[in-house]
Amino acid sequence: MVNIEQVSKTYRHVRALNEINIQIEKGKIICLVGPNGSGKSSLIKIILGLSKATSGRVSFDQPDQTIGYLTELSALPNGYKGEDMLHKLETLIGVKRSKNVDDLIKLFGMQEFITKKIKTYSKGMQKKIGLLLAFTGDPDLVILDEPFEGIDTIDRDKLSIFLKHYIEKDKSVILSTHILHELDSLCSSAHFLHHGNLVISLDTQNEHSGFQRKFHFSHLVPELGTTDFGENPTISDIYRRIYQ
Repeated sequence: MVNIEQVSKTYRHVRALNEINIQIEKGKIICLVGPNGSGKSSLIKIILGLSKATSGRVSFDQPDQTIGYLTELSALPNGYKGEDMLHKLETLIGVKRSKNVDDLIKLFGMQEFITKKIKTYSKGMQKKIGLLLAFTGDPDLVILDEPFEGIDTIDRDKLSIFLKHYIEKDKSVILSTHILHELDSLCSSAHFLHHGNLVISLDTQNEHSGFQRKFHFSHLVPELGTTDFGENPTISDIYRRIYQ
């Protein structure tokens, strides 16, 4: 489990995050939702240790927990082949090619593409190479920033199925995306950020009667209640209501 406790971040005089509390359990997909500037990237960087919280802390139940990361923007070196990048990362962290990576290569039909140089890749193919790198070493926690952007509908479906199988092995996923219609059947919980504040957390439980949603409201939105979103709202419905 990852515990995000009272995490705040200030850049000069700008409050990017304000006392964020989230628990990330094993076997769960946690979704961070919000418009640009809401604080999602700042929180991801703090979880990764790339940025230091101004106050609060992020703690891990497993001190040796491994983390995979897919960045929103690709910065892969054009002169390398996809397989070169995989080999270099595997050598760096001291692992052999994992079944997850082989599964993703087959899933996306990348057997031919990984032998070509990255400069020949489309945006979608670069995203897929980024996914291979994120899952290298079978990490305990994978953080995916805009994983669906640039890939087509069929491959989005394949990735969603892969993620559901991945967490069955007691793994965890943090997912941040603006492509919201993918999230309703995927997320264990969704956390809505606005101007650095966690305004609503939504737990989704797939019961026999269908999807049931349990809301947790921040004191920052006292005017909103469960009934404000209609019956069984989607994540997109909630997004539009909060950020309209």
